[in-house]
Amino acid sequence: MSNGVEATEKVSTKSDDNILALLTRGHRQSPMYDFVALRVAAIIGGYGWLLLTPFPQLQRSAVTLLLHAFTLYCILLYAWIVAHQERMKRLNLLVLMIDLGFSLALIRLTGGVESPFFLALYLIAALQAYYYGFRRGVGVLVSSSLLYVMVIWPSWQPTSASIVSLRLGFMILVVAPLVILSERERRARRELEAVNRELKEDVTRRVALERQVRQVEKLSALGTLSAGLAHEINNPLGIITSRVELALMDAQETEIPKQFIDDLKVIEKHAQRAARVARGLLSFSRPATGQRLSLDMNGVIEESLLLIERQLEKEQIVLERRLAPSLPKVKGNVSQLEEVLLNLFTNAREAMTAGGRLRVESRLGADDRTVQILVADTGDGVPEMLVQQIFDPFFTTKQNGTGLGLSISYGIVKEHGGRLDVRSEAGNGTTFVMTLPAEDA
Repeated sequence: MSNGVEATEKVSTKSDDNILALLTRGHRQSPMYDFVALRVAAIIGGYGWLLLTPFPQLQRSAVTLLLHAFTLYCILLYAWIVAHQERMKRLNLLVLMIDLGFSLALIRLTGGVESPFFLALYLIAALQAYYYGFRRGVGVLVSSSLLYVMVIWPSWQPTSASIVSLRLGFMILVVAPLVILSERERRARRELEAVNRELKEDVTRRVALERQVRQVEKLSALGTLSAGLAHEINNPLGIITSRVELALMDAQETEIPKQFIDDLKVIEKHAQRAARVARGLLSFSRPATGQRLSLDMNGVIEESLLLIERQLEKEQIVLERRLAPSLPKVKGNVSQLEEVLLNLFTNAREAMTAGGRLRVESRLGADDRTVQILVADTGDGVPEMLVQQIFDPFFTTKQNGTGLGLSISYGIVKEHGGRLDVRSEAGNGTTFVMTLPAEDA
């Protein structure tokens, strides 16, 4: 299953990247292609017109110089864009103004009102409208129209009004449809990008869920293995304990060295402890029956601590017990409550990677009708923004965590009519408070 999930994840990621590439490829490549194609066409057209159109030498020299300058400008601009493609957008307004400047200068040098190069303004306005939308298109249309009238004003004739009006009217007819098409295309692209983002999120969520399910399956198998191992160990431990008890009884009736008796007592003590741990593992691994009994929560706490106490010592975590005596009983399922406590103890231990102090406290609730169990660590704590998510399924801050432990624990406590609260602050540790109704409440 692991290989299948990993293969699915790779295929999903690759497919997702392909979709993103398809959606964005045109947007990335088209402007650069158009930039090169249009400027090459403009340069070739300008020089072709210069060769084919007769006009005075002085005027020809000025136009030739202007075309040379425009060609050099285009080459330098292209080189700069290739070297700084990520900063192309910042330069757009400057390029627009320079292009308008060249176009208006060419119109002025080639006859003003009579110049055929007013068509360059159509092209500039149309491209700006298509690539940058309604506002830019309208802005360029208005500004280029005003600048055009100012440039041709010295050559204005009585008949110029109708000609200029017709040209500006055609400019509006050319630009307006492109503005509409541009807005539609931009809207469609935004929708496609939104769909693509949702698809990526869905794929990421699905892969994460598959990983969590795989981890849960591993934990389930580990639990079954632990239960079988505990069962196999428990029987020999029972035999060892009973044999030691018999040996101690015989030792009291015969004269044997005291050291031998002390050794037998040590063996008995540790065999009984190992048996309690094995029974705890069996109890923890056994499926919950739903049966609820009258429980002493201090006893449940002690049985749960047996499973983790040695590990705390190895990791230099000091265990501090503050168990209030004579607490009222709680009606609950011992296996489920042990599962909650062991989960809280394990989370606290994993939060203190460099050692620390684990405080386990039981007390009567403020209303005398509940029993509270506090589990507090001195670890790194949880950032405030994440505390609200701490009981959400599959939410985890651990690299290999499942994100299910606290969610399941929260559900168990809620089923028992109680609540599970958390207080945490980054750098100041975390405290969980489990509140359960007292049996006689």
